[in-house]
Amino acid sequence: MPAVAAVFMRDGAPVAASQAAELAEALEPFGAKTVAKRDGAAGLVHRMAAPFTPEEAFDAGIVQCPGRQWLAFYGMLHHREDLGRALNIEPSRARGLADSSLFARAWERWREDVGIQAEGDFAAVVWDPARRVLTALCSPISSQPLYFALSSQRAVVASTPRGVLAGSGLRARINDPYLASSLILDYRDNRSTYFQDVHGIASGELLVVEPSRHRVRRYYDVADHVRPVRLRRTEDYVEAGREVLRAAVAESMRATETPAMLMSSGLDSTAVAANALELLAEEPSAAPLMSFTARPAKEWDERSEGGRTGDEWPAARTMAARWPSLDARFVRCSEDVPFDHLWEPMMQLEQLPPRNFLNGAWGHECRRCMRSAGRRVVLSGQSGNATISYHGVERFATLLGSGRWAAFWSEAARLPPGRGRRYFLRHTAVLPFLPNRAYAALKRWKGSDPGWRGYSAIHPRFASDMRVDQRARRNGFDPYNQSARSRLEGQLRLLSWGQGEGRSSKLAMSAFHDITWRDPLSERRLVLWCLGVPDELYCRNGQDRLLVRLLMKDRVPDEILWPRLRGRQVADWHHQLGRALPRIRAELEEWRSDSAIAERLDLTRLLRLVDTWPRDTPLTANDHPDWLLGSTGFPRAIATGRFIRFVEAGA
Repeated sequence: MPAVAAVFMRDGAPVAASQAAELAEALEPFGAKTVAKRDGAAGLVHRMAAPFTPEEAFDAGIVQCPGRQWLAFYGMLHHREDLGRALNIEPSRARGLADSSLFARAWERWREDVGIQAEGDFAAVVWDPARRVLTALCSPISSQPLYFALSSQRAVVASTPRGVLAGSGLRARINDPYLASSLILDYRDNRSTYFQDVHGIASGELLVVEPSRHRVRRYYDVADHVRPVRLRRTEDYVEAGREVLRAAVAESMRATETPAMLMSSGLDSTAVAANALELLAEEPSAAPLMSFTARPAKEWDERSEGGRTGDEWPAARTMAARWPSLDARFVRCSEDVPFDHLWEPMMQLEQLPPRNFLNGAWGHECRRCMRSAGRRVVLSGQSGNATISYHGVERFATLLGSGRWAAFWSEAARLPPGRGRRYFLRHTAVLPFLPNRAYAALKRWKGSDPGWRGYSAIHPRFASDMRVDQRARRNGFDPYNQSARSRLEGQLRLLSWGQGEGRSSKLAMSAFHDITWRDPLSERRLVLWCLGVPDELYCRNGQDRLLVRLLMKDRVPDEILWPRLRGRQVADWHHQLGRALPRIRAELEEWRSDSAIAERLDLTRLLRLVDTWPRDTPLTANDHPDWLLGSTGFPRAIATGRFIRFVEAGA
């Protein structure tokens, strides 16, 4: 996967060849070919990988805009034909242009508004030598990552914190407030990083650096671009939605070879797979679509939360039966593969503690199998929960809050009667209107949800010193998961989840395996359409997630559309961690003498968990009083402790 970097000497000194070389070396894992351009006080570096799309074969890496600015671009444009028409470029000519060249013409036309007009999943850095201005931007909703550091002497921008540290001369030092927030799973501060003085550019933001000043601004806020979608009949919505979804999948399939799929038993990835299969059916010479579904370890005790199944193989197999052209493959990690498989090289690439540590083993194994099969592009349905398969249960709160009592009671009557109905209505229609602090106090008083204190291994004193609760409120993070008051609010919450550090994890995984990850369900037109349709398209007649079921009727098997049990990834977490307990315990004991770790993590609590590790997978507090820590905070703590050691060793 490619990566970019730039340095701007704000004091006017020319960029030395050694500075460009340092940036290129820091980005070495992201591409075999280096393209560099030094132009007076600025230098740009592009690490290029083998092409993922046909148009990338034309990519020069760093291109000059018509106005003589220099541009480093990486990622992918969507709807190239529409962009070409807007730029008055003949379609035949546009087909011979790399995305970077097309974006350079768009930059010349729209400058800082280019990200509003150009659609896709990308990031770019532009140097304007005449004005002595460096601009860096990330595309809206979904983008490639960019980080930066500033001093009075220089500005450095790069795809990774490692590149920023190398180019700026900064020493790697942990940013404690952000680290503390991450330990309670608050990742909503997209402008901070794990390193002091290294900042992030979130999706939909741009950085403009001049010799004596700089600014970071959000140029695209999704909420400002939502327009109501109003059609006459449900059938009209279904027809329109299928067209938008099909177009989003088609954009993500632009590749040098047929993509592969990471497929679960859920509604999202199977919806992407069905559309991909329909598109491939129109190309008889195309290779078949391969899907890869992870299975839990054979030694797993088959215990999973109520309403969930831990093995997604049976449901995914029905998808293969429905679509005979699907080459469905099922991946189970060997017992020789530990839960923290390849954590060291990944931490070097990510420059952060892995967010989903337990997903790593099967994620690596699936990608290894894809690469062995000759596939370099993988599709997923990661953003489906925020778009086509959003649950929409906030409709009850909306009806109640707007005084539409008849409609509210009509919908409520469709729910299964009894205690379950009362619980559902209380949590979806009444409790959302409580102030956040009152809701949190109620949950703690009832003892039903201790918030982050139940699942986080952060040291209590460190949590207090870093004021994690105050930061959470400022960031808009709710560890108690209070329901939103409207569907739009709920969807926007989920969409914001992937606009920060998660992008670095995807970039690192892509670079390690030479596979690029694409999520059609985060495509801008699809997102805006899903945000604009009426509430009743998501929840009606007592049925949630209605939209995706309507869109995928007759395309996805009923066992997936109307599942008896929902899937649960990493259901074998207890087994994975349990077989590694001896070495984990030794590691925790060693950390006791490391004040940098002991002051940040509650090692006493972690060791107590290890020493009382339950025989079977704990599903409630009846199985183990600290079961939430085991399934959530325990792997997070291990990743964080190792990251602290990594930074202490010089990152």
